[in-house]
Amino acid sequence: MSEAVWGAATALGVATVIGLIIWGLVREYHDPHSYHELYRMLRETAHDAARTSVELIEARGLLKEYEDGHNRNMKRMELARVEPAWRPTRTAKEISNGGSKLLPLYDLLYDSFSDDELFDLAFRIGLPRDGVAGETHAAKTQCVIEYADRRNIVAELIRVGKVERPELAWPEIQEDL
Repeated sequence: MSEAVWGAATALGVATVIGLIIWGLVREYHDPHSYHELYRMLRETAHDAARTSVELIEARGLLKEYEDGHNRNMKRMELARVEPAWRPTRTAKEISNGGSKLLPLYDLLYDSFSDDELFDLAFRIGLPRDGVAGETHAAKTQCVIEYADRRNIVAELIRVGKVERPELAWPEIQEDL
């Protein structure tokens, strides 16, 4: 899993915790039982986050083991001049970001475009400013990509983005998204 996936999982966990805190305080702030329930939910959320962290560490180790083993096997086959019967359909880099084809585009837009620039990009692909939902930059970026994906115009989004920012390394995405 990539740092971006871990970051998204962490952000989701933090947002959940904050939401639970606010919900618990607004719900019944005079009821001491509400605090106990909120504390229990926070403890469970922290536990789940810790378990996810351990799983991520383990998955990274397994990915490294897979990558090293694959490279050793390919070198042996090259030396023996044997064509492998099977090759992986995804690279280790694709596996490390969860196999996502849209995640590299998300990272590029998130890192390289301000909110106003995202609004402009969205407008150019047919999404009006008020259609870009979300309070945070991450949510707005996700909204633009989801809009393009739902309408099968991700390639158009990239084409328009390249016009605006030709110096960036835009991901290659197939039309069948």
